Amino acid sequence: MKRERNCEVVHMDLETTYIRHDQGTPYPGSFIDKEYVLHVVRAGTFMYQVQNRVYRICPGSLILIPPNCLHALTRIHDVDMLVIHFYDHSHYLEQLSLNAVVHPGKAVFQQIEQLCSLLVPFGTRGKDPVPIKQDDHGEQKTRNEMDHYAQGNTVVTDGLVQSLVGFFIASEHARPEESRLFVNWRVIKKAVQYINKEFSRPELCIKEVSSACGLSYNYFCTQFKTFTNETPLGYLLRTRIEFAKEALFNGSYNVAETASLSGFASSQQFCKVFKRLEQQTPTEWLNRKRQYVANGS
Repeated sequence: MKRERNCEVVHMDLETTYIRHDQGTPYPGSFIDKEYVLHVVRAGTFMYQVQNRVYRICPGSLILIPPNCLHALTRIHDVDMLVIHFYDHSHYLEQLSLNAVVHPGKAVFQQIEQLCSLLVPFGTRGKDPVPIKQDDHGEQKTRNEMDHYAQGNTVVTDGLVQSLVGFFIASEHARPEESRLFVNWRVIKKAVQYINKEFSRPELCIKEVSSACGLSYNYFCTQFKTFTNETPLGYLLRTRIEFAKEALFNGSYNVAETASLSGFASSQQFCKVFKRLEQQTPTEWLNRKRQYVANGS
């Protein structure tokens, strides 16, 4: 019998950088993150592809993705999950040979849900969060840390995230069955990295990306859609919009400047794409975001 690790003896130096609560049908697509990403799946099902492996995710799953690892979500149905980005300054996780997905038992996952309830109530939404009651100091402090993580207010949050990672390590024995392989994942990873690097150039086109990957345009588009359930153009536009949202909120740029920085040929094109993806104009999104942060602080 394989001996289980004890999550209580794990000592790490974690820095939480981002926490999001997803409900419903969040964006599918392909990602490469520079930090670790932990998913706590409370409800829903989806396919999760990690480089050449493909997993079917169900409620009660924990997913831990290492830095610079290609991963994609597809076929998403009514999910409820917490997504946590963090750094491991102790490099403890690098020393472990961890599987990307584990399925802790029901009793263990109930403990995990209790920790998650301290990070963010499962009744709030990632795109439309409900402010926490002002008289609940503990939860309000945690929400403040989440909203202002760049300022280093992570005393509570980092400890909770470390506990969640400890549960993942302790559940390493509970791996899912072997999954099918995706042979062209390195091509998709190269394409995602290329787009992430070059998206700010308005002249960037998908033919250029396919050429950089050494594939014909049609075959490249088919392979990209197969892996990510998203077209290469869709991924490019979404990357530009995510960068634009960060520039609008954290920078001092107006809409025209943000459009240029994000790789759009004009502010009109930027606003059109933004509204199609976010169902609101850039100005409406910014005002709503500022109001939410103000209510949470």
